[in-house]
Amino acid sequence: TSSQGILGKQASGEGTATIVGGTWTTTGNLTIGENGIGSLHVLSGGTADVQGGTVNIAVGGSSEGSLVFGSNDFTSTSGTLLATTIAFG
Repeated sequence: TSSQGILGKQASGEGTATIVGGTWTTTGNLTIGENGIGSLHVLSGGTADVQGGTVNIAVGGSSEGSLVFGSNDFTSTSGTLLATTIAFG
C-alpha cells in the first residue's frame, strides 16, 4: 500500500510498473505519465486498487500514459482496475 503512485514523473523519464497476480493499493491518486512516459501492466489476475483517488493518464502536455491488461502475446490473463474516476490529459 502506498499513499500515491506516479509512473513517468519527469519530462525525460520513463516509469513502468507490472502487477502479476498481486495487488497494488494506493490511498491517493495513481498517475500514469505525469510529465514523462508511464505505463502500468496488470496481468494474471492482478489488481490495481486506487482507493479514494483518481487514475490520471497522460497529464502533462507532452506526456504519454498506457494502461495494459493482459499480455500482448496472450500468454497471460488480464487483471482488474478498481477506481472511482479515470481522467485523461
